[in-house]
Amino acid sequence: MAKLAHVHRVFNAIMGGGFGFAMEVIERDEFERAIEGFRYLSLIEIADLLADLVRSYGESSYDERKEEAFDSLINESSLILDTYRRKASEEPSEFGLA
Repeated sequence: MAKLAHVHRVFNAIMGGGFGFAMEVIERDEFERAIEGFRYLSLIEIADLLADLVRSYGESSYDERKEEAFDSLINESSLILDTYRRKASEEPSEFGLA
């Protein structure tokens, strides 16, 4: 359940103010836990892009095209909600449903 809480917190911060805002208000270790959570949810492409963005944020190697790709994926209609529902049906005890 903790993995999901970190995903939720990072996702909400990004959706509420953008990636830069999220980087300013959330500690990097929480991003790492959220990345693990995205992997747990089998959202590997999102996890990998987020890891790259967090690692390079504020550096000359920061690639805004990756941020655009990340935004496109994360804003995909109901992707996160659908993934939560799928995972909850596969592992209901992880969601307090069993």
